[in-house]
Amino acid sequence: MHGYRVFTATALLLTILACNSKTSNGTSSSAAPDEATAQAALKECSRLMKVTFPDSVQVLGFQRLRGLDDCVCLKVQFESAALEQFLAQSPFAQSGLEDGRRFAPLANRIPWWDTAHLTEYTSGQTRLSQGEVLNIVVSLESESEVVIYLQWHEL
Repeated sequence: MHGYRVFTATALLLTILACNSKTSNGTSSSAAPDEATAQAALKECSRLMKVTFPDSVQVLGFQRLRGLDDCVCLKVQFESAALEQFLAQSPFAQSGLEDGRRFAPLANRIPWWDTAHLTEYTSGQTRLSQGEVLNIVVSLESESEVVIYLQWHEL
């Protein structure tokens, strides 16, 4: 039992360090990347996170850290009208979202990952296949558009 606790604590620490790291070997990070980088990030995140982004999506930030436990953080914005369909086609369709808890705290040291100021949001966490976790924070502070923070990581 002790060995399992040590392993779990080590895995959690590595995930925290991985997603908090701004620059290191294996890290790619960009706030508001150029169009080619944004499209590549969306393609990769769509595959990893099992989500389909609406056509109106705009990438506001992207970071990927490769390591023992890979971590990918993505911040996007799109029209509020597309939110319902986005969630319905996502892994959160079954698990749902909740108010009052900001999932994905591991990314809080990324400069563009600015969820601490949010007052109107919903969030969630779901397990994907093969020991992967997907976290989401949805900012509901604008009536016309939503900002979504997604964090995928391995356990």
